[in-house]
Amino acid sequence: ENNVRSLVEVIKRRRLRSVAAGRAGGAMFWLAVVSAFQPGPPRALAAIAHTTSRGPIFAKIGRTTSRHHQQPRYTPDVPVKNETPKRSPSTPPLDIPALARALGEENADANALLNSASAGRQLGGKSYYKLLRALRKNGAWAGCYKTVLWMGKHAPQRLNARHVTVAIGACGDAKQDGAVRKLVDLMYSQPEGASLRPDLISLNAAIHACALANAPDAALSLLHEAMPRAQLTPDKYSYGAALDALSRAGRSRDALGLLGRMERGSAGVA
Repeated sequence: ENNVRSLVEVIKRRRLRSVAAGRAGGAMFWLAVVSAFQPGPPRALAAIAHTTSRGPIFAKIGRTTSRHHQQPRYTPDVPVKNETPKRSPSTPPLDIPALARALGEENADANALLNSASAGRQLGGKSYYKLLRALRKNGAWAGCYKTVLWMGKHAPQRLNARHVTVAIGACGDAKQDGAVRKLVDLMYSQPEGASLRPDLISLNAAIHACALANAPDAALSLLHEAMPRAQLTPDKYSYGAALDALSRAGRSRDALGLLGRMERGSAGVA
């Protein structure tokens, strides 16, 4: 016990700070000191703890170990900005009030569809078809036209050639050949595998609409360019609508030439 006390006095005098610099082996040092001597009574160990705990050595050990055992603080590589994440723009709704005015109060079924759309419910393909037919029946060509364009942009999976055919007929009734051409372009602008593809019925309706709008060149373009592009063979209705467009425009010579092609069988009429 005297040897241990003398060793403690030496440590206090020399202040061996480097021995217990706060590393993990600091505590093991004291165990090595005690184990180097013959184990003394418990009061000897208590004297060591009491003497050294008030000195500067253990104070430094305590500060160092607490720093090493401190939980690491998360520091991200990129500073996080307190900004609200940008949301993708939601689909703009249909112009329900304008369509309701175009329909009038007598179209109860179509107005019921508009009420469903205004309540946030998604309409199916058949519902859109009923709505377009009601608009055309009421002479609202602009409503048909805008609705189909909206479907092509925001609901392409529900749009098919039947919807476009109704809108083309409504635009033809109003002699809006520019709107007819845009609807035809919409059919050809769809990606491969889309539900909307040009067919013979829709293109025949477009040729007839151009005839009503007194646009024979557009009708001939649909006959000679648009149909081959879609790998479609014109039928008698296609040529009949093109002949009607030429006769309405007073282009009798061009009409006779087209008729002669049909009679010779070189036109490939289906």
